[in-house]
Amino acid sequence: MQIEVIKSRRKTMALQLRNAQHLVVRVPLRASKWQVNRFVDSHARWITKQQQRLQQNPGLPENQYENGGFLWLLGERYAINVVIGKRNIIRRDSNDAGTINENENDNDKTLDVYHPTGESMSVERQIKQWQRDFAYTTFEALIAKQYNEFPIQLPAFSMTVRQMRRQWGNCSRDGRIKLSINLIRYPEVSIKHVIYHELCHLIHFNHSRDFYALLEKVEPDWQANKQLLGAYSG
Repeated sequence: MQIEVIKSRRKTMALQLRNAQHLVVRVPLRASKWQVNRFVDSHARWITKQQQRLQQNPGLPENQYENGGFLWLLGERYAINVVIGKRNIIRRDSNDAGTINENENDNDKTLDVYHPTGESMSVERQIKQWQRDFAYTTFEALIAKQYNEFPIQLPAFSMTVRQMRRQWGNCSRDGRIKLSINLIRYPEVSIKHVIYHELCHLIHFNHSRDFYALLEKVEPDWQANKQLLGAYSG
């Protein structure tokens, strides 16, 4: 297995499996080789478990928030191209950067990240903030459209976008809908499936027969769409 150590101005160590054979270890600048090895060894069981999960159902690869890396948006892979010397802006699917990324292929779209210095941690923060903003704008437009086209009158709701580890979304009794930012990685049909599910909870705060009857009415292919999301997410 390839082990990649990335040092930066951070206080803690972290592990990330990019795929079953590529482990990234993020460590503080002053971390010694012995400390890194001890940290990896102490998480051997977790690493093995994650490798097995990825091998059984790999899903989409993890995002790589760096120059030459990749970001998944709406089911499509975007090659990240960092352009140094300009203000902090990001352009999606732009072809005017005038540079070639050796990791790209003809099937990739481009995400041009303009940054004053190209410092890795700062670039990562910039991309993640842009990703959050893009997710919110996308989800807001979709949920408004689906809400307005719903076949029955729905109560008022509010929407937030959060980092959620165990759920794609949830809905509280007072109409607060939370959607996982990770949904932005997957095709629009997968996002719409989760939104339909949560909108149905505005009427039925359970998973009763009535709930599924309503879901079937507004999304006849909900079972196939649910399976598709599972296949993408691994």
